[in-house]
Amino acid sequence: MSNIQIHVKTGHGKPAITMEVQNTDTIIGIKDKILKEHGIPHDEQHIVFSDSRADSKSDDGWHRRI
Repeated sequence: MSNIQIHVKTGHGKPAITMEVQNTDTIIGIKDKILKEHGIPHDEQHIVFSDSRADSKSDDGWHRRI
């Protein structure tokens, strides 16, 4: 298991958030961490990886690992 540092843009006029996640975390798990630690609801979160949206509910994206 290894840690990955991610940067979260809030879009709320606040500076970006830096978080540590595990390489075994799922998209929904990361969204849960953002909700718990920063109060941003799931429906206001959009996960983008390598210029592609990674948080789609289609093709089981919610449970995809990062």
